[in-house]
Amino acid sequence: MSMTLLIAGLIGYGIGCIPSAWLLTKIFFGADITREGSGNMGTRNVFDVTGSRWMTLFTLLIDVSKGVTAVMLSQWMYGGWFAATAWACIGVVAGHNFNAFLRFKGGRGLAPAMGLMIAVNPVAWILWVIMFLTGYFVIRKNVHVGSMSGTIGSVVLTYSIPNDVLAQTMMVKCYDISDFKLMVFFVGLLIFMKHVEPIRALIRLESAKDYSDGGPEDNPG
Repeated sequence: MSMTLLIAGLIGYGIGCIPSAWLLTKIFFGADITREGSGNMGTRNVFDVTGSRWMTLFTLLIDVSKGVTAVMLSQWMYGGWFAATAWACIGVVAGHNFNAFLRFKGGRGLAPAMGLMIAVNPVAWILWVIMFLTGYFVIRKNVHVGSMSGTIGSVVLTYSIPNDVLAQTMMVKCYDISDFKLMVFFVGLLIFMKHVEPIRALIRLESAKDYSDGGPEDNPG
């Protein structure tokens, strides 16, 4: 059983490792997004590097389809066994974030996570959107702050929802909702890991701005 789950995870990882953003920008614009912009292999950096909205949207759709594909393929291969689907979902986000073919560079996992959550249980994705908007408009109008808020908030809220309620909204068979909650936790953890550095950079920028506006000696008390 453990080997079967490992294989499911590796299949998901292989799907996640398809370097869609890198390939598309390389083919159509001759750019290497791992070396330009933020170096992140996600849709936002695609737009920053290419300035093309259609390329950004096309990349987003492909990355979202990675998550959907991981769910559908694992369901087909393992007869609806949710544990295998969960491992495939975790694997696809891990592959997208840490691509073995690109020196473990990658995106931040939001697009494939969107796809897999919609395919497994859209409630988790709706919660993420709500918490993203809350973080973005209430805490700070910054995409990374919103993403971090959405990721942490959606995991916490998913664990707060009664199992019976989640069971009613599942798009695939899942006899033990705790398996789904664990999947949400690990997917959230992978996304969280990729947002730590942008948040640190934002904090450093704010600290430098505060210092330039006047150090402690200029602002007593």
